[in-house]
Parts: sequence; C-alpha cells; structure tokens
Amino acid sequence: MRQKLLEITEEHSRLAARMGTQEVASDPQAYRKCASAHAQLSDIVECFSAFQRDEEQLAGAESMLKEESDAELKELALAEKEELEAAIEGHLQALKVLLIPKDPNDEKNTIVEIRAGTGGDEAALFVSDLYRAYTRFSEVKNWTIEVLSSHERGLGASRKSPLRLAAKTFTAN
Repeated sequence: MRQKLLEITEEHSRLAARMGTQEVASDPQAYRKCASAHAQLSDIVECFSAFQRDEEQLAGAESMLKEESDAELKELALAEKEELEAAIEGHLQALKVLLIPKDPNDEKNTIVEIRAGTGGDEAALFVSDLYRAYTRFSEVKNWTIEVLSSHERGLGASRKSPLRLAAKTFTAN
C-alpha cells in the first residue's frame, strides 16, 4: 500500500508540474483534464502526508521514551505516542477508503420519473410524499434537482414526471 501511495504522490507532483507548462496552460481542455486528475489525487496525497508526518513524530516519541530518564517527560511522550497511534490508525482507515476505485457512474446525471398510478387521490398523495422524500435525500447528498415537468393535482398532491437528480458534489466522510 505504501508503494502505491508513493506512486500516487509522484503522479500528483507530475500533474502539478505539467499544469505549469506553457503547452498545457495554453490548451484549456488539456488543462482541465490535468486539473481534474490533480484534484482527484489531492485528498489522497494530503492524507498520506499527514500519515507520514505522524509516523515521524511517533518515531520521535518512541525514541524519547527509550532515552529519557525523567518520569514527567516519559509520561508526556507516552501520551503523545498514544495520540499519534490513534491518528495513524485513522489515517490508515481514511486512506483505505480513498484508495477504493471510483465508480464511473458517480459523475453522471440521473432522471427519475414518478407517476401516480391507479388509485386516485391516494396514489397522488403517495407520489407527493415520495417526491418530497427524494427531494430531501438529494438535499442531504448535496445534489441539484431540476424538475423537468410537473402536473399538479388536487388535495395538495402533485404528480412529478420526471425529476432530474444531478449529482453536484458527493464527499464521503
């Protein structure tokens, strides 16, 4: 895993250098492609850098534990060691999630059509509730919603047909 992370860090640096060249900077499409790839790798590189930094600090805390004779300093070093071990474990878990390959459909839009079937007003009320549920879910996920067409019915219900749910940004925590 460490070798893969080092390769990703190198690729991130190469992309940053490439974006600074005249040939890429003068071609908007090539620049956009490089910038997109650079942005996709940025989270991984930042997390890996924090992981490496915490590993170095952990090595320093461990050496202080071995070399130090003062009880207070040993106690501080032990507390720091425990904090750093927890942080390193958190970084490892985050890196495992970040290294999961992206789904190619993540950037695509979706069209959802909701129609009231047979059932009269009850079906229309159900469709209205379902529309609100989809709308709320989309808001929680930070997706944009574009209603392509809508046909209002009585009783405060509406038949939405179809809805367009376009993923704007989705960030896994």
